[in-house]
Amino acid sequence: NKEASPSIVPKSYQDYGAAALSILTDTHFFGGTGVNIRSARLSKVIIPILYKNFIVDEYQIYQARLTGASAILLIAACLTKEQCRDYIEKAHEIDLEVLLEMHTEEDTEYAELGPDMYGVNNRNLGTFETDVNNSLQLISRLPVDGVKVSESGISDPAVVKQLRDCGYRGFLIGENFMKETT
Repeated sequence: NKEASPSIVPKSYQDYGAAALSILTDTHFFGGTGVNIRSARLSKVIIPILYKNFIVDEYQIYQARLTGASAILLIAACLTKEQCRDYIEKAHEIDLEVLLEMHTEEDTEYAELGPDMYGVNNRNLGTFETDVNNSLQLISRLPVDGVKVSESGISDPAVVKQLRDCGYRGFLIGENFMKETT
């Protein structure tokens, strides 16, 4: 939604009950920027904000902190296990939480690194097709006591209920909401 204002939409999400926000900061692929997080904070958003970007350099972790983010997204498919471990440690050093995003069974090997939240992306980043069954299939490979987040392709409240019933406690539902005009 190109008309969406980062100084209005995030605050309205908060006002209507969102527990946290995910704000795209990737400029190249999604047209986002860290300024969107600053705008949200200036509009009195106080709930946690995820810095959603393809983090491939430690510098980006510092950028996230400077924008006012509360957490960063690390994508297993974009990082080696060693990089991911280092970035989790660096984020924690500067008081940022980490949502570790996984999409495949192989990615779930990164779960042992102990991020704050375990995300399962239902969108295949190669084809951009979404399938919520991905969350259902991979949940058994995640720590039982970990905070689990299902990401992408969620538009039906019945699906949220199904995902909650099997152990998910967070849901990234940005695209569905941003397509709405009212």
